[in-house]
Amino acid sequence: MLVLVAYYIPDRGCTHKRDGAPTPKAYGRWIDTLIERLGDVRAVIVMEPEAIPADCFDATRAATLKNAVGRLVAAGQYVYLDAGHSHWKSSGEMAERLLASGINSAEGFSVNVSNRQTTKDAHRWGRELADLVGNREFLIDTSRNGLGPPPDDPARDDEWCNPARQALGQRPTTTPNLPGVAALLWIKRPGESDGECGGETTYLFTPRQARNLIVNAPWVAAETRQAAATAPLPAESS
Repeated sequence: MLVLVAYYIPDRGCTHKRDGAPTPKAYGRWIDTLIERLGDVRAVIVMEPEAIPADCFDATRAATLKNAVGRLVAAGQYVYLDAGHSHWKSSGEMAERLLASGINSAEGFSVNVSNRQTTKDAHRWGRELADLVGNREFLIDTSRNGLGPPPDDPARDDEWCNPARQALGQRPTTTPNLPGVAALLWIKRPGESDGECGGETTYLFTPRQARNLIVNAPWVAAETRQAAATAPLPAESS
């Protein structure tokens, strides 16, 4: 099944720089366009990573999301509202925000998107949250959590931005054998840079990030990790 991420909420980064849609009304039109383009195709839609746990979450954002969820569900899409991760907001506060944002109409919620909390920790927190929002099922992003969160390093303010200590997590599956979990997915594209940090100069996919994720993944076969470790990066091959 097609998996999409909706990522265009107004004031997306809470910076008031008009990233994302310029207004809630414009966002509604964007959702309508998404519905029109999908037509009869059914998709899993992860709604707005970080929008609900963000510090700038308010009643207007909740109403905007609730309206979007209702439209998408009415069109036959499978919507999962993003709930952040286990070390951000408490399950109680997150539940209140999800309820205000339309979780009662959605298929469920997503956790750990673009983050590196362990699957075990994400599952524990997700179960707590599910109990508070009507036992909705949830998705766990395992794209970069193979080693868990990077350690706090006082010498590096950007340790969470393209850290050296990260690895691919468990392969995507719809049979994770974890109660309450609909699927483990690589929602964040593995190899995509976090930004201009950790030796990268882009927000796009980079071979260096991809290689790092493969080489550090304990579940990947040793010969595959070795091949990745010794393969020249494109820039180096010239």
